[in-house]
Amino acid sequence: NTAISACQHGQHWDIALELLRSMESRGLQPNVISYNAVLSSCKGRRWQHALDLLRTMQEQSVTPSVVTYNAAISTCQKAAQWEAAISLQQAMQVTSLVPDEITCSTIIS
Repeated sequence: NTAISACQHGQHWDIALELLRSMESRGLQPNVISYNAVLSSCKGRRWQHALDLLRTMQEQSVTPSVVTYNAAISTCQKAAQWEAAISLQQAMQVTSLVPDEITCSTIIS
């Protein structure tokens, strides 16, 4: 998780994603923190990767958190994909997660 987080700060989404896959291939189960770090590294143009990663996360039975959705919403917002961002906010509410200040400010910005 530490290595993935380091990639997040350098916006090296491709390395972060490879590290996540490496965990899986070594029999380690990525958790919500692992996925959140990779999602946070998917800035702007990588919004589709963020959505794919969110789906993968759910397929792997890793429950997304508010932070997870905020990272995906932020990525969509930075790519001017406001419809996807709003859709994520709605999906978040369907799963009984309550949008926080970050969610709301990202959606309206």
